[in-house]
Amino acid sequence: MKVNYQERIDATVKELKIILSQQRTVINRQKIQALYCLKAGYSLSLTDVAERLGVHRVTVHRWLKKYSIGGLSGLLEIRQSTGRPRVIPSAVIAGLSKKLSDESCEFKSYKQIAKWVENNYKISINYHTLYKQLHYRMKAKLKVPRRSSIKKDEQAAIDFKNTLDELLKMACWLESTTPNPAKKGVKYWCQDETRIGLKTIERKRITALGVKPKGKVQWNFKAFYLYGAVAPKTGESFWLEFSHLDGLCFQIFLDQLVEQYPDHLNIIQLDNGRFHHGSNLKIPDNVILIFQPPYSPELNPIERVWQHIKQELSWDIYDDLDGIKEKVCADLKEFSTETIASITGWNYILSALATVA
Repeated sequence: MKVNYQERIDATVKELKIILSQQRTVINRQKIQALYCLKAGYSLSLTDVAERLGVHRVTVHRWLKKYSIGGLSGLLEIRQSTGRPRVIPSAVIAGLSKKLSDESCEFKSYKQIAKWVENNYKISINYHTLYKQLHYRMKAKLKVPRRSSIKKDEQAAIDFKNTLDELLKMACWLESTTPNPAKKGVKYWCQDETRIGLKTIERKRITALGVKPKGKVQWNFKAFYLYGAVAPKTGESFWLEFSHLDGLCFQIFLDQLVEQYPDHLNIIQLDNGRFHHGSNLKIPDNVILIFQPPYSPELNPIERVWQHIKQELSWDIYDDLDGIKEKVCADLKEFSTETIASITGWNYILSALATVA
């Protein structure tokens, strides 16, 4: 029996053109185009419509059946396929996400994670399924943890950040009460020392999938110490090389730093090294030392500079200290004030400095 599709479609050709222009998905545009072709008489059969739209005849028949039952709203409704349920329940995924977001998370392997899931959710998950969930969907992977001493006072580190502005105001007030106040304002320095030697510095390397990188190393323990200070606000820096680490070397470092910046109040943030507190240490008149909490090197942005230098030295082999000193000197000269300011200008320091500017 011949079917008159024009009579079965209630919407007019003009209405279908307007509805067609309003569609934003390909599938809904095809559905309205099918009705339009039949209503306008461009196609007289479902087979012809299917050929025009590049779909199967059965698909067009199913669209028309939806239209006859639910009208345009029923035709344009796109149901979301539920699909196969995931092996790992959403509650487990949420728990894992919360656990992995904690920087003190102690998972050392996927086997440990599987055991944790089994103990907490009473679910046994296949290793490969768990690996795909963590590695590909949650983007979790094994990383080298940032070292933190068991003696560190976490609250003291937080308080140091929050009260640095008060410390700076107090330092400036104390300086203003002295007979010779600074003339050119405050210069805030972050100071530290690092040991650089001939022993090979090992770092990660990039290789193709399945290729284990190999690096040659030497165990020569000759070394020297690099004393440094960086100004996070301006990007200025000051470096000195010494053969060892003690109060006398630190005294020389302070004296020469002041020689370069004699007309500033030099506030220096540093750690609690024993030689920083030496009884024989003579602090210059325009220097104020601010000690960060013990065992908290992450509070000092000069650590970023040390990381960069040692990354550049990684896997390099040197016959003597002169060679490595030349390399370090060249790397330091490449540091522009903009680069140093960008990697050391931490928010908590710049915010505090803004209060005494």
